[in-house]
Amino acid sequence: MASCLLIALTLAVPARAAAAPGEIVSFPLPAGGEPAGIAVGPEGNLWFTEPGGDRIGRITLAGQVTEYPVPTALSQPFQIALGPDGNMWFTESNAGNVGRITPAGAVTEFNVCGYCRPAGITAGPDGNVWFTLPEGGGRLGSISPSGAVNEFLLSLPPNEPRGIALGPDGNFWVTDTGLVGEEPSIGQITRVTPAGAATAFRVPTPTGNFTPTAIANGPDGALWFAGGIGIGRIDTAGTFTEFPQSFFGGFDAITTGPDGNLWLTGAGPFAAEDSVDRVTTDGHLTTYPIPSGSGGIVTGPDGNLWFTEAGGNIGRISPGAPGPEIVSTQAFVRGNRARLSLFCSGGAPGTSCAGSATLTVRIRRRPPRAHGRSRGQTVQLGSRRYRIANGSEGTVKITLRSRVLNLLPRKREVRVQAVVDTGGTASARRPLALVFPRHR
Repeated sequence: MASCLLIALTLAVPARAAAAPGEIVSFPLPAGGEPAGIAVGPEGNLWFTEPGGDRIGRITLAGQVTEYPVPTALSQPFQIALGPDGNMWFTESNAGNVGRITPAGAVTEFNVCGYCRPAGITAGPDGNVWFTLPEGGGRLGSISPSGAVNEFLLSLPPNEPRGIALGPDGNFWVTDTGLVGEEPSIGQITRVTPAGAATAFRVPTPTGNFTPTAIANGPDGALWFAGGIGIGRIDTAGTFTEFPQSFFGGFDAITTGPDGNLWLTGAGPFAAEDSVDRVTTDGHLTTYPIPSGSGGIVTGPDGNLWFTEAGGNIGRISPGAPGPEIVSTQAFVRGNRARLSLFCSGGAPGTSCAGSATLTVRIRRRPPRAHGRSRGQTVQLGSRRYRIANGSEGTVKITLRSRVLNLLPRKREVRVQAVVDTGGTASARRPLALVFPRHR
């Protein structure tokens, strides 16, 4: 056990005006800050980990940042949670440690294993802090405020535990990503009693694209999880509901927002596609793009959502703004118009979604033989303004540009991209099939 009080670095930021619903505000960290996990502290501030800099950070609701170095070099602090003792506890994925930091900044480290890469962490009902150990066979551990460690082997394969949450039934619910590197990956959710008895529930969709990683208590008394391109729900009896998404990337973290919806962070294949995402309990998704790499997310004491950006920011978004979702998986063409179905959700009664709906297509142009391979160019196929009342579904008829239509292959179905925005921060994008009549 190592304990010390270390000198903190404080960064003052100018005061910012209150954000409008759906608006994202970013607070930059000092150079080298790459935050990951985030949690609310006992004094009403937000605490976060910085794996790249081996630091624990704290940010006030006004945006003032203070950083505390972790004694062990290259320890990579990962996830963080408020413990039953009023201190913040965090995992160190590269050192086999669980750390504790007081509100005053005193850091204590406890070694819990060798190379086991501690991951998720949460407070338990027994006064201890519980954490997952993905490496070494798959275990769940607990640590008392004095540093006494107990471990429970999860004897239910595939044994790759990641996220952990204390459920409304008083048990722990753990995500298991399954056989990493295998296809299909067999993900599961495991229920563990405080005594260590485990029951596994296999995720119905056994694919590498829907392996659960993050988990949180939902607003409906169930546990909600996310990972890969899917979002799911499991009640305390073990019954699943899945909401596969067209999101091409993966979800990193999930929490329940003050608006009764689920909020997630998502990492797209490119930095420009990273986002904060809102999902209603019936599965409707709204996307809010963020500047750089996503991480953890939590509801703050001010009623906003706070999240980490791996690019070096702490972000804040205010809930309450309605956002669009693309319901269509196909856009049927009649004459020179394509019909696109949208759904507006997440806003207060009487609000609406309004903006533009656009279809784009990738056109491949064949160059002269001397220049080698064909080159592609994304062009706009058509766009139209729309307005849909909150809680309603509507159809947008997009007029297609004849010049671009003539460049499309003569097929019944052509893959295109739909992009819908609100003229503000909310947006949605989805690949879909543009379906033509049988005779073109």
